[in-house]
Parts: sequence; structure tokens; C-alpha cells
Amino acid sequence: MRRRVDNDDHTQALLRFENGAMGTMQASRVQTGRAFEVSFVLTGTKGAIRFSQQQSHLLEVSLDSDGLDTHGFRTIELGPEHGHFGALWPMSGINVGLHELKIFEAWELLQAIREGRPRSRTSTRRS
Repeated sequence: MRRRVDNDDHTQALLRFENGAMGTMQASRVQTGRAFEVSFVLTGTKGAIRFSQQQSHLLEVSLDSDGLDTHGFRTIELGPEHGHFGALWPMSGINVGLHELKIFEAWELLQAIREGRPRSRTSTRRS
């Protein structure tokens, strides 16, 4: 049986940003081996960072300033000292789920409304 599809099964895009930076983006809702994986890799001229929602308490970072001869990644285990994480968990090593991330987003939105300012996409404030 055929049905109309209102969203893409798989999408790829080449991106060019206003500042001249370029990037690629890929999204798939049917890719084999992934159960609701939201992940990204950002690679720049001075380093890279990897993140996966499946392991949301970990960041993999590689910076030129790290002096890693192999250009490998080091793993940072997120904890209370990183953004809003400490509002939910008092220690490192605990995965933050999608629902907890939505709590952080809602908190940021309510703070912006209370303060009469636009919601910042880069806000990392804690109160």
C-alpha cells in the first residue's frame, strides 16, 4: 500500500554560512542501527567536538592546543560544573535524557520571558 509521505526519510545538505564557513548536514529517520540517535560533529580549523544523545553525559573534544600528536579525541564526562547539568544530577557520569533537556529549554524560555529578552541560543547561565 502506498501512502503520501510528509517528511523526508533521509536528507543531506551542503551549507554555507554568512561568515563563509561551510558544512554538511545529514538527517535520517530510517537509518539502520540507530534508535533515536541525535548526534553531531563540529570540525573547525582549531579543533573538533563530537556529541551523541545516546551518551549525552559525554563530549569528545580535540583541540590543537591539546598537543595530541595523533589528533585524537579526549572524553569529557559532564557534571554539575557544566551548564544546567547540576540542577538535576549532583555528580558526573549520569546520562541526561531527552526529557531533561526539554526541562532546560523550558527553563531558558521562561527566564527570557521573565527578563523581557529574546531567548539566546548560546545561553549557558545557571541560577
